[in-house]
Amino acid sequence: MFEPTQRRVDSDLEKSMDLFRRAEVGEVAPLEPIKPQRILLALDGSAQDALSISMTQRLKARLGCEVTVVDARETGTDQKDLAAEASKQVSGQAIDRAQFEDQLPAYDRILLAIEQSQANLAVAPCPFGRDLECVGADSTGTVIDVLLARSAVPIIITRGRFDVGVDIFSRVRLILSGENRTAPLAARWAQGVVAPGGKLELMLLVETEFYDNVREALHALHPEEEIKIGSLETALAKIHARLHASLQASADQHGFDYEELIEHEGEEEPFDVDESAGYVVTLAIEARDHASQSHAHDLIRRSPHPVLLVPQPAT
Repeated sequence: MFEPTQRRVDSDLEKSMDLFRRAEVGEVAPLEPIKPQRILLALDGSAQDALSISMTQRLKARLGCEVTVVDARETGTDQKDLAAEASKQVSGQAIDRAQFEDQLPAYDRILLAIEQSQANLAVAPCPFGRDLECVGADSTGTVIDVLLARSAVPIIITRGRFDVGVDIFSRVRLILSGENRTAPLAARWAQGVVAPGGKLELMLLVETEFYDNVREALHALHPEEEIKIGSLETALAKIHARLHASLQASADQHGFDYEELIEHEGEEEPFDVDESAGYVVTLAIEARDHASQSHAHDLIRRSPHPVLLVPQPAT
C-alpha cells in the first residue's frame, strides 16, 4: 500500500494549517506596498553619513526616487557644505545651507527640508551630529527625539556603520509589542523597501515589563493562578493574525520571503548582534502619547541596525 512521504505529510499539514488560519481570520487581501517617491537625505558629518548615502543610493537605483540632500549642521558658516558633494553621489538636488538662519536647530532644518522637498521619507543619522561611539549606544540625542515627535513622514534612522557594499534592504524586520493601529501602515512600508527576493519578518515581541505587570495584576486578583508567558505569546499572535495572513499573501504576490517570529524579550534580544548581517528594523508609532512611542525610543537606543520609524498619519 502506498505510504505518503514525509514531504507529502508536511505539505498536507501546512495546507490544513492554512485552512485553519483562514477560518479564524477570514479571507484577507495582500497589502499594497508603499514605496519612497521623494527622499530627504540629512547629513551631519559623522561616520554614519556613508551608510545613509549608500541606503539612499540603493533605494533610488531600485525605485527611481527623487532625492534632496541637506547639510543640517547648525554651526559654522565657514564649513564645507556636505550636501553639494553628496547630491552628486545620489544624483539628487542639494539644499543651500544659506537659506537657513544661523542659529536654527538641526531638527528644524530637517523638518523644513522635508516640507520644502515634499519628501515622503527622510534618512538621518542617530545620534545626530556625533559619532555613535562618542555618546554611547544608549543615546538617541535631542535632534532625533524631536524628529520622532514632530515628523509627519517615516524616517530611516541610521545606527551603525555597516559594509556599504551590502544591500541592507535584503532583510526587513517589523517589530510589534502589542495592539497598534499603525501596524498595517508600517507593514506596507516594510514591503515597499524590502529588496526583491529579500526577506520580511514580523516579530511579535512579548516585553518583559509588560509580562511582569500582567502577572502581578492577575496575581493580585487570583493569587492561586500563575500566568504563563506562552499565554501572552498566543494572545499577541491572535491580535495580529490578520496582519500575518495579509503578509503571507503579499509575499506570494510581490516576490519576497516572509516569516512570523514570536519572542519573549527576557529570553531573546529582538536584534541580531552580528553587524556583518545588517538589516532594517521597522517600528510603528500609533500616537504621540501611546505606549508605542516609548517602545520605539527604547528599541532605537538598543538597535545596532538602521530603524525605519513609521508614524501614524495626521487626521
